[in-house]
Amino acid sequence: MLLKKEFKDNFKSLLIWASIISIIYIIIIALYPSIISSSNNINEMLEGFSPEMLEIFNMDIIDLSKYSGWYTSEGLIFVILGIGIYSAILGSSIVLKEENDRTIEYLAVLPISRTKILLTKIIVGIIDILLITLIVGLINTIGASIIEEINFIQILMISITPYLTSLILFFISLFISMFFKKTNKTLPISIGLVFGFYLIDILTKLSDKLEWLKYLTPTTLADTRSLICNNEFNIMYVFITIIISIFIGSLSIILYNKKEFA
Repeated sequence: MLLKKEFKDNFKSLLIWASIISIIYIIIIALYPSIISSSNNINEMLEGFSPEMLEIFNMDIIDLSKYSGWYTSEGLIFVILGIGIYSAILGSSIVLKEENDRTIEYLAVLPISRTKILLTKIIVGIIDILLITLIVGLINTIGASIIEEINFIQILMISITPYLTSLILFFISLFISMFFKKTNKTLPISIGLVFGFYLIDILTKLSDKLEWLKYLTPTTLADTRSLICNNEFNIMYVFITIIISIFIGSLSIILYNKKEFA
């Protein structure tokens, strides 16, 4: 019953975000062939960029004259940021919305523990983030396969990598929300973290001296380079995501059980 209620409460937001992101990419898929045909040789233009800059966006190992090449470089950045923002908003609001809407009083009278309530919300969050990742990923993969010949499995696998980053952003935002009463205070923090983490990821690739910073940002977990070069997931990043998610989720449950509701 509670699980069904949570899915229903979050469905509209999931649908809106998935639709907006998907429509943007559908438009790009439709226009990309004509954009490329009307421009100069884009791969020759890239020769003017530094090797470090090309590596940041995987432009040194892809062909930008193809949509699949653009999508696995610059295009995927917008997926990571878009789904990352959705996940951060979901994490920061999935608990606090009950206080904002005064439905926390309804949950309080149910014969279920706070731990079960939060676990239900976490399960819904994990599934919703997976759904939006798959929806956007499938649209881009199918769209790319229509306008050009692609490695379908590889592109689909690359499309799923933002899930690892988004999952951590969800749990971090959920943890932060435990210290607040209103979503209008947590949302700016959570969204700011998304862009902050992305900026850190860029800095790690620009300078060897800053490479250690990659351990501080979940954006590192969206390792598309391994998939492009080796056609396989970085399994270590999957394990890291699971461990961090369990750790932060457990801390959130502890705080949720101690939290005083207004």
